[in-house]
Amino acid sequence: KEKEKEKEKTTEKQPKQQPRRKADDDDTLKIVDVLRYLTRTTKDLLLPPSSTPADPVRRLLLLLWPIHNNNDSSNKSKEISLIYSLLMLGLASTSLSHLCITTTQTITSVVYQQKPGPKKLEEFISLLPRAVALAVGCSGVSSLTNLCTERLGVLWREDLSKIIHDLYFQNMNYYHLGNQKGRMAIRDPDERLAREGFSTTR
Repeated sequence: KEKEKEKEKTTEKQPKQQPRRKADDDDTLKIVDVLRYLTRTTKDLLLPPSSTPADPVRRLLLLLWPIHNNNDSSNKSKEISLIYSLLMLGLASTSLSHLCITTTQTITSVVYQQKPGPKKLEEFISLLPRAVALAVGCSGVSSLTNLCTERLGVLWREDLSKIIHDLYFQNMNYYHLGNQKGRMAIRDPDERLAREGFSTTR
């Protein structure tokens, strides 16, 4: 009986393990799913997949990706140069962000350190040109990134419009579209032909 009492006391003293929250498990699953999706997409962009992916975003990227698509597009060289430019701008943005963090930490330490007034002011003023240069650099990189992104979007919309219209004119699809019967009939086939490219690439 004494041994049983001692066991009960020891079990009471041991802290109870709290069960993991369901929200933590859900967050972990979401992060894992995102990483898997990014891995598959990156693999598709670097190496052409053996089969067409079911995900529409990945299919669209494979259709327009200029490195290994089979489309006879005159914009391939421009698209490749814009993609490389975006990669370089991403590296520049990362390095500038790191410099901004270190500069902010240095300015904060100068402001709060125990030094006489004139010396502190001199150090603070000496850091201002670097801070201004970093602000201008970050603004320039952001503007160039937006410009390259919009330009690449225009080129991809142009390529996608050509692909859609080529598919319409293959095997007389434009004729079958205007001559559907019953529930499949379309009232405005001509307008749909003109509208489909813009609405899809918008």
